[in-house]
Amino acid sequence: MKKGIATLLFVFLLIAIILHQVFFIVEIKGRSMEPTYRDGDFVLATRLCSVKENDVVVINHDGEIVIKRIETIYPKSKTMFVLGDNTNLSEDSRDYGCLPLTSIQGSVLK
Repeated sequence: MKKGIATLLFVFLLIAIILHQVFFIVEIKGRSMEPTYRDGDFVLATRLCSVKENDVVVINHDGEIVIKRIETIYPKSKTMFVLGDNTNLSEDSRDYGCLPLTSIQGSVLK
């Protein structure tokens, strides 16, 4: 009985670690992605992603985690132009230029 419980706990822990490496939760901060996401919303993202234009991604920009939509990808320079859905309030590539694709931390799941 004890061996069965230990095995079950081990399997549960292993699954939790794997899921943590693949999925993560991000809180939306600010109004730049309205109306799609609102300030304080939580979204589920995955680290296993191949992104394309119009995908919503989690980006590390100057040490800050931000959520933006990919407008254009420039494969030759390995960069992307990103925008917030609320273009009137969003600070995005119009302000800081194209970002490297390597800044993508994950893709928001729909």
